[in-house]
Amino acid sequence: TTRKGSNLVQTAFGGRCAKAVGYGKGLVRILMPTYTVSPTGNDLGAGNEVDPWRTLGHAALIVNPGDIVLCRGGIYDGEMHVLSGVNGHASGTQAAPIRVENYPAEAPVFRGNDGLGFLLDVRSPFAWWEFAWLEIREYGRSALRFYAPSGNVSNILLDDCAIIDNGLESSAIRRWGCGGIELNGVGISHFRIANNHFAR
Repeated sequence: TTRKGSNLVQTAFGGRCAKAVGYGKGLVRILMPTYTVSPTGNDLGAGNEVDPWRTLGHAALIVNPGDIVLCRGGIYDGEMHVLSGVNGHASGTQAAPIRVENYPAEAPVFRGNDGLGFLLDVRSPFAWWEFAWLEIREYGRSALRFYAPSGNVSNILLDDCAIIDNGLESSAIRRWGCGGIELNGVGISHFRIANNHFAR
C-alpha cells in the first residue's frame, strides 16, 4: 500500500518502509526501519508485524531518527506516556524525522476514558517527530501536551489526526490549559498542524 506523507512517499512491506527521496525522475528508494504496535501486542515482543508491541511508550524508547511506528487498527485503552530526551527518548532530525502513523487502511483509536490526563506528555528536549492518521479521544485534560518551560520542543508535525472529546474546554489548540492540543512553555517552536479534525 503506497502512502503519501508530508515530505515522503512510503510503501509498507515486510516490516520495512520505502522512503522515496527527491523529486521527479530523481527519486531514490531507501528502506526505513519500521516497527508495529497493536492493541493485542506485547511490549516483550519483537515489535514487528508478526509480533507487535502493545504501547507507543515502549516503541518511543526503541526508535531512532528515520524510524517509523505503524499502529494497527483497534482501541488502545489506558495509554499515557511522558516523552523526553531526559528519559532516553530519541529526537528525529530534519533529514530523518521519527514518524508514528496508522497501519495502512486501518484505524487506531487511543482512548483515555476521561480518567487520564494525556495520551502523550511531550517535554523538552524533544524534536522532529510526526504523528499522522491517528484518532485520540476522551483524555481528561488534552489529547497531547507539549511542555517546554525551558529547553525546546520543536519541529513536531500533527497531520490528518482526529482529536475528539478531550479536555474540559472546546478549544482545539491552547497555549495554556485544557483543550485538544496543549502548547505550554516558551520553548515550543515550529509546531506544524495540517488536515486534522477537532471535535468536542
